[in-house]
Amino acid sequence: MEEKVVVLITGKKRAGKSTLASKLTLAFSDLGLDVAKLSYANFLKKIMRELGVDKYDITKRKYKDFEDFYKTLKEVLIRRLYVYKDLLEKVLEREKENLKEVYEEYFEKKNKDYGYRKLAQILGTEILRSVKEEIHVEKLLEKLTNIIHFVDVVIIDDYRFPNEDLKEILKDEENVKVVRIKVEANDLEEDELSNHASEREVDKLKVDMVVKRKAYSEEFYIDIKELVKKIIEGGEK
Repeated sequence: MEEKVVVLITGKKRAGKSTLASKLTLAFSDLGLDVAKLSYANFLKKIMRELGVDKYDITKRKYKDFEDFYKTLKEVLIRRLYVYKDLLEKVLEREKENLKEVYEEYFEKKNKDYGYRKLAQILGTEILRSVKEEIHVEKLLEKLTNIIHFVDVVIIDDYRFPNEDLKEILKDEENVKVVRIKVEANDLEEDELSNHASEREVDKLKVDMVVKRKAYSEEFYIDIKELVKKIIEGGEK
């Protein structure tokens, strides 16, 4: 396939973004195409793994108390983003009470899912995007540049903010087509995390297609093979 395809997937939490990405990966692979999966959150997830915070509690890292956790977080961030050291310290101090709440939920109350998602929101948006708004985009573009010539399709399943619109960013790139897909479902439940900016901005994003997931299911109303055909053949560059 001469033209490279980048699939950007957006949608509210638990809408089925990762499920769709996995199904598309298999379908593209069945056509003999090389597929890579990237994420705007890769850099964020690396930081969280260093902290011992992950969805499946694999690391089982222990801290003496919140101050021990906070000190470790500061060290990790400054080591990775030293050029922003002064600003990082100010932002961390501003978010300290929110971070304390997350620490209590994840490490003390053992509310792993909520604690993981809440920390991802605080770190990814209130801290990292406050330090540099384009940080997640820049990190992803570095990886995309390194692999785009070696694969046919790149799938990114966490398009959440307007500045992450690769169709606009890559509009002058030859032989690269970006297709933006929004996943919707009728079984989504609202909670405290639903009002975060990373959720609210989803409804403002430009998309090329809307795919609906069946309620309480991992299946979609559109046949995945048909969707792959539309992605390859349809849509503007």
